[in-house]
Amino acid sequence: MSSFRIWFVTGCAALVLVEVYALFVNRHSTFTIHGDDDYEISEFADGSAVAHAFLMRGDGLHQVRAQLSSDRPAMARVRWTIWRGSYDQQDMTPAAEGESEVSLGRSRSWTPFPMTRDGSSKDRWYTLELQLVEVRPLSGNTRPRIAVLATHDNPDRGGVLWVAKTRRQGSMVVKADRIGRTLYRRFQMEAEPNLPAVMRYEAMQWLLMLVLHAAFFTFAYSVLSNARSDTSGPIG
Repeated sequence: MSSFRIWFVTGCAALVLVEVYALFVNRHSTFTIHGDDDYEISEFADGSAVAHAFLMRGDGLHQVRAQLSSDRPAMARVRWTIWRGSYDQQDMTPAAEGESEVSLGRSRSWTPFPMTRDGSSKDRWYTLELQLVEVRPLSGNTRPRIAVLATHDNPDRGGVLWVAKTRRQGSMVVKADRIGRTLYRRFQMEAEPNLPAVMRYEAMQWLLMLVLHAAFFTFAYSVLSNARSDTSGPIG
């Protein structure tokens, strides 16, 4: 077998393995809220509570992350709560709460706030509430300026921002991590019921997938072979 064919088969095998992982193995994904016009909520350094409510996209929420910043290396103690619900609702209940020691450098850093995985988090409101309890510099005596990163604009599904229980335009920069269903499982639950009857059979789905892959790899092999012949052919 020529080296070209070996590389081609290896590349095809690698592509198939990536597809298998993405479709049938990987259950992790992240819902990110981040607008375009960044700014820092400086009131956080004075002890004001900063909270952001968001409508979760997908099941399996197990962690919410926010971006904190500091003008110098520091250790910050942050009291936090992840609420089920929002300030606009009457039935808020804590999903998780605690105090975290956060090490900050001279830059923005993601700070995780974990919770017990919620298998039915899709389209539910959650609120991340943060309050600075204590901050101490890692060098010198100057008090560090700690802030929470937010954006003046509010992207699609960007949620609602509060500072000191006062509603504010824009959104906190947030990442909501989830461990949910695989892509294939989501396809089976959400898309498969809407397919024509003949395409709901798993054997038919696998046959179609094999045919499409065979057609793609045949086409790719033909294109790459022709390109290789053109570049290695005689000159003049």
